[in-house]
Amino acid sequence: MKSVKRNAILNVIKQGCTILFPLITLPYVTRVLGKDGLGKYSFASSVTGYFVLIAALGIQTYAVREGAPIRDSKEKIETFGSQVFSINVWSSLVAYILLAILLMISSKIRAYMPFILIQSSAIILALLGAEWINSIYEDFLYITIRYISIQCICLVLTFLLVKNHEDLLLYTTIVVFAANGGYLVNLFYRRKYCKLHLTTKMEPKKHLPPMLFLLVNALAIMIYVNSDITMLGFYYDDDVVGVYSFAARIYNMVKSMIAAAIAVALPRVAYIKANEKSRYDSFIRKIFSTMTMFAFPMIAGLACLSKEIIYVVGGEEYLTGTTSLIILSAAIIFALYAGIVTNCVLVVNGQEKICMISTLITAGVNVLLNLILIPLFGIEAAAITTVVAEILNMLIQAIIGFVKYPVRNIVSLKWITYLGGTVLVALICRGTVYFIPHETVWQTGLMILCAMVVSVIVYICLLLLTKNEDFRNLLKGFGRSKK
Repeated sequence: MKSVKRNAILNVIKQGCTILFPLITLPYVTRVLGKDGLGKYSFASSVTGYFVLIAALGIQTYAVREGAPIRDSKEKIETFGSQVFSINVWSSLVAYILLAILLMISSKIRAYMPFILIQSSAIILALLGAEWINSIYEDFLYITIRYISIQCICLVLTFLLVKNHEDLLLYTTIVVFAANGGYLVNLFYRRKYCKLHLTTKMEPKKHLPPMLFLLVNALAIMIYVNSDITMLGFYYDDDVVGVYSFAARIYNMVKSMIAAAIAVALPRVAYIKANEKSRYDSFIRKIFSTMTMFAFPMIAGLACLSKEIIYVVGGEEYLTGTTSLIILSAAIIFALYAGIVTNCVLVVNGQEKICMISTLITAGVNVLLNLILIPLFGIEAAAITTVVAEILNMLIQAIIGFVKYPVRNIVSLKWITYLGGTVLVALICRGTVYFIPHETVWQTGLMILCAMVVSVIVYICLLLLTKNEDFRNLLKGFGRSKK
């Protein structure tokens, strides 16, 4: 059985490439396409994302949770996989029908139709790829190698083909392929684990209720994550949307990188819950503590260097989004903890309904706040409502989740080390801003790199000096199975 530490590292590398691709191309693309072009792309993406989620139907999470415990039985996994795949075909068809209806009735959204149609191809690609099969078998090495290869191809294509504002549609196509092109390869590779086929025996009464709970949960999360961009698109022009979506992109990059390790934990948590229940509590504590160890200093670094990061990656025209990025960075830790509770406590215990109720309440509050505050205060209001939403979602799920499924001693004294290290990282980052010249883009980039290197060295030294148990476990092979 593969090591969780190894899988977590691989998935973080994959997410790192998800971040690296935009980081390398974004300074170029933002200057070539401009705020207007980025705004058009981001608004279309915020609309299309809802239909991609409808097609996905919560299948990734559900399939991993239910498939991991039976993955050793070829017959059971093929029957289960074919049922899930067949349901996914129908959900994808429904998503396209709903998207077509929306395009017909809304002239505002119809104006972005070319971008939306290209981005909606992600629905078909994800259906064909069925990557949840690879996740069930924890085959993250293949996923990572495949993803990096596709990203490298798209990186080259971006610089070769995207030359001016007229290439916005081409850029949209490249981005979609970068994120989903690997599914075409997986269409053939996944057969080594499970041969999927269409079936009429889908057992909808068994599979659909938890899938629908997960779908509503995912849609509600997307509403409170993306409704700010969507509403900005209705109240303001593409320039304003472009500035805010740029700040939101950087925020989501960092959040995704930290959350990557949670994704690889789900199949192992599901397996442990079904087969090794005595390890469950300690495993959850390790996940919380290890994620905290990484998250605190990363958030501090992002907040303290927000202006400099935006200047290097996007240029001066995006600096008005600095305050929004500082505000958004505060939301990362709450989103991270909510993600752990959702995936590792509630979902593995079959409590999708609680997740759904929590995120519906959160989405409702977020939309209401956006409607009231965005017209008055603009992009800063959009960032604040995102933070409020993440806090509310975390509180509801944590309170309910740990009352029903208590896990003791999640917060421990060693977290003081993380807080102390976070303060040191913040001081180092602000110190580099004051003492290292950064008048040009290159100087600013070197200054950020210097701050990162010094921060990492100092933080690691602190963990070693305090003999931090989480860091020592990580070095030894956190979560490695003896099987």
